[in-house]
Amino acid sequence: YQLGKRINVYANWSQAYRPVIFADIIPTTTLNKIDPGIKDAFGHNAEIGIRGKLRNYLDFQLTLFDMLYKNRTGNLVLTDNNGDAYFYKTNTGTTRSNGIEIYAEFQPIKWLTSYRSKLQLSIYTSTSYIHARYIKGSVVSGGGNKDISGNLVEVTPHLISRNGVQLVYKGFSTTLQYSFVGQSYSDPLNTEN
Repeated sequence: YQLGKRINVYANWSQAYRPVIFADIIPTTTLNKIDPGIKDAFGHNAEIGIRGKLRNYLDFQLTLFDMLYKNRTGNLVLTDNNGDAYFYKTNTGTTRSNGIEIYAEFQPIKWLTSYRSKLQLSIYTSTSYIHARYIKGSVVSGGGNKDISGNLVEVTPHLISRNGVQLVYKGFSTTLQYSFVGQSYSDPLNTEN
């Protein structure tokens, strides 16, 4: 929706679907069994935001998002009637990720002067805050199944930020950028060491 010549508001909602594939339903060893009722993974992504340009010196974009991922597949440890343990491939969890993304670029020379300069200076940031957790889920650990409900989603840092300054003069340009990626876990158990 256009709020003016240079600013608009947008929204998007889309569904995602991942069917159970061949590798999910064929046991790799005799120690593996497959849930005959294993379900396809699915979810959605929704976002709403505003973006635009103020005069000729400030570009911006602000987006709120929410992503739901249901029926993630994984393994559980179960025992059969003889007391033998085996891996059972089934649907193991649901995750929800939501957050905010911000992009802004400010050009102070254009702001301070009304004429077109051969020297351009740009200061920018692209930053995301992400809150990603397991709503429900279980994983195999130490020969048993552990509940991971409430744990952080693996490989999803809370904060990702890229900030910098770019200087352009005639045909020459140089950029100085600082990147920061927050800590994240490498597994759904949120193992510290």
